[in-house]
This record gives sequence, structure tokens and C-alpha cells, in this order.
Amino acid sequence: MGCGDGTKAAFFVSELKKIKKDLKIRYCPIDISSYMVSKATETFAKSHGDEIVRFQYNISDFENLENITPLLRNSDFKTSIFLLMGNTLGNFEIHELLYTIRVSMAPSDVFVVDTAIDDNKQQERAATYQKSQLWNKWLIHIPLQLGLEKSDVQLGARFQNTRIEVYFTLLKDKDVAFQDKSIRFKKGDQIIILVAYKHNKEDLKSYLNMHFDNVHFKFSKDNSKVLATCSRG
Repeated sequence: MGCGDGTKAAFFVSELKKIKKDLKIRYCPIDISSYMVSKATETFAKSHGDEIVRFQYNISDFENLENITPLLRNSDFKTSIFLLMGNTLGNFEIHELLYTIRVSMAPSDVFVVDTAIDDNKQQERAATYQKSQLWNKWLIHIPLQLGLEKSDVQLGARFQNTRIEVYFTLLKDKDVAFQDKSIRFKKGDQIIILVAYKHNKEDLKSYLNMHFDNVHFKFSKDNSKVLATCSRG
């Protein structure tokens, strides 16, 4: 879920293969960005092309997850592992997302999530987002898919509304045709592309235990990150 370029999931599959080499795996990247789904599929084709039984992607947001998961289940693949990696959990309102994931899971499914823990350095982190060419290279595909050009926008970031907000500011007036409609952007308009919430350790434990019956936590030595495996019971 929120597959990105597939690198983290590819590493996860590599570790699974060390445990059980003959494991049958079907990779199902889900992302609202067709660009990211394409990149994730490429990543797996290069690293696990001979091992993955089948690919089945879906371009969708998480609000539709409950309708997507039944389409992905079949008699050959009875257990699904829901991966939410790379602090993607922090990009959503946490209770709404966790509830959506739980009701989308079958009793035998497992939810694996890793996320960062609040370190009270959001202001400093927002400044690094704004200066990072890596973030700009990753996120620029969103305005490009809307019909904007690289020269039309500039990346920015701020800590506001208890979250980091990453956005693009329009550098000029621009009319864009999108899905049979015309959208008029004005110079100075801002398009929020990404939000990132951070939660403290005890709150994260409480939230996950609230939505799932069996939760196991693994915290990094410096308590900056947590990896949790969850099931419905």
C-alpha cells in the first residue's frame, strides 16, 4: 500500500525467501500514482522476476481498499501480507486508515507497518524536505500528471496544523485541461502534495492495539522507529 518504487517491499520479499525458498508470492502494488505502480513493478521484475508467481497492480487510493482486497484474493493465495512501509502511515489520519485496513483484512491476513516516532524536530525536518532534490525528483511527477511543467512550480515545505506539509507553489498563472475540465491556477497558489504526521511511542502502541487484536512491536535502539506486525485475531 503506497508502494513507492517497490524497494522496501522487494527487501521484505528477499527476507521471506530466506525463511521459505519455495514460497509462492504474488506482488500487488497499490498506489494512487500510476507512475509509482509502474516503478514498483519494474523494481520487482529486476530483483524477483523469476521468483514472483504473478503481478497484480491496482491504481487507487486507500479509501477504496475494502473494495480492492476481495478482488485480489483467490484460492492460490489465501494469506495476504499488507505492507505499509517508509512512514506512509504518517501521511494519513491514523484512525481512519487503520480502521480501513482492518476491515479489508481476512482473519488469516497480516498487517506489517514501519513508521517514525515523534522526536520533536518537525520544524528542522520540514526545512530538509524543502531543500532536498530527492524529494523534488520524487514528487514532481504529481504536478506533471496534472498537466503542469517543471518550470511552473517550486517545491516548499512547512510544519503546520500539527504536521509537515510538502507543497508546490505556482510560479505563474496556468490553465490546465484535466478530465474534461479546465482548472485555472494563479501565481502563488499552493498544491499540497504530501502530509506527514509523527506520533509518540505510547500513542502509536495505543492506536495499533485499539484497531488490531494481536500486535508485536520492534523498536529501534534509539526509539526513532518502530516495526509492528498486526493481525485481526
